[in-house]
Amino acid sequence: MTTSSSQKKAAALALLKSSHAQRRKAASLASATAAAAVSLASVSSLIKSILTGHAWVRELLCGHPC
Repeated sequence: MTTSSSQKKAAALALLKSSHAQRRKAASLASATAAAAVSLASVSSLIKSILTGHAWVRELLCGHPC
């Protein structure tokens, strides 16, 4: 059973298309992973308070001294 050159070309083209699609999927996955990693790594604190620890708890319990 022999295959013609057009069948070989079609098979080679199909292989190239599938590998291109796999590379595109891998690149998309890698960029999405990188974007998620950057967004998680650059999280900043939403609370910008001078009070920390005991002073913060004391103000919560007793109220702000005027």
